[in-house]
Amino acid sequence: MDNIFDLIRTSGRGCYIIKRDIKDAFRNIPVAPADWPLLAFSWDSKTYMECCHPFGLTTAPFIFNLFAEGLNWLLTAYLPVASIAYYLDNFIAIFPSSVGGLSKALTAFNTVYIPLTDALGIPRNDSKDAAGTVVSVLGVEIDTTLLQARMPRDKLARASSEAASLLQLDRVSHKALQRVIGFLQHCSMVIRLGRARLQSLYSDLASFPPHQRSVRRLSHDSRGDLAWWRDTLPLFNGIHFFEKSRPLVALYTDACDSGLGHFFFYTPSWDSARDWMSAAPHLPSTHAAIVDASSACGDVAHINIKEVSAILQAFLIHSPHWAHHLVLAFTDSAVAFHGLSKQALRGPVLCSMKNFKGSKEAPKLTIRSLVTPYFRVWSKRKAGGL
Repeated sequence: MDNIFDLIRTSGRGCYIIKRDIKDAFRNIPVAPADWPLLAFSWDSKTYMECCHPFGLTTAPFIFNLFAEGLNWLLTAYLPVASIAYYLDNFIAIFPSSVGGLSKALTAFNTVYIPLTDALGIPRNDSKDAAGTVVSVLGVEIDTTLLQARMPRDKLARASSEAASLLQLDRVSHKALQRVIGFLQHCSMVIRLGRARLQSLYSDLASFPPHQRSVRRLSHDSRGDLAWWRDTLPLFNGIHFFEKSRPLVALYTDACDSGLGHFFFYTPSWDSARDWMSAAPHLPSTHAAIVDASSACGDVAHINIKEVSAILQAFLIHSPHWAHHLVLAFTDSAVAFHGLSKQALRGPVLCSMKNFKGSKEAPKLTIRSLVTPYFRVWSKRKAGGL
């Protein structure tokens, strides 16, 4: 979904989305005759063999994706004016508003798409066709005029209800937990803070014994994450703004055994955000701080926890000044970089990240984090001090 957001931003506000769907998806891919016996089953004293990839086959999505990628490249080659994206059997074409209207965009797309699918023998699922500036893509309503992604209210209510239902159980099955995680993962396309609230659930899912009919208790962390989903979603409007045209703040953090330090400055561009040496001499004292590491993280905290906590402390102190800004956070910690970029950390350091993503001290702050390590920008920059 992030790729689609990027393509919409590149195409410009008010661009046109055209969505098409391939009928029967995996069933279009034949199975090699030598492998038919591997997909055999018996019914009513007769033996049947699958000649095409069935739904539910573990390897089917990977094999079908190879075919879909080929179709994607063909559409990209024949439609240079559009940006093409796909997710398995869903194909999305994005035309800039400069094409002269939705009708012209549809004409240009259908002139290529229909003959191409006919020539390749690809069945089209016309009942799922959609086009316009407001289109539902992968279950999320995307508005290219307002640059919003909206999760329907019924899905938000269902996610909250699913989380609450698991919390009421003393033990859960592998299938029930897997089903709820899958739906919450879908919701996290819009509920961006939700990604960090799935890691404990995935850990519990992986800890089930091989026999999938078994049941087990949820861990304390998983129950806390489910409570977050249950209590937060009723307060959420279901809207994610994916525009990037916000004032920029460059935040630099670092940590050591004794302290957590940071400074920030307002910057007109992403390029100038990297030039901290020119900005640092002119910074007011209110744009920097040092926090005692033992009071913020404890005496025995690992350095990775301190690196993430340094970013957390910066937001706790300065977030009222950053409302409606885009914050570019620079860190020399690979753990903080990958964790905040993917919103996925494991181990004790995850606690700091959860606090950062769900801090009550900054409920109105809109943050889109671009975390860039020092060593990726300045190769001679050493970790361990600003």
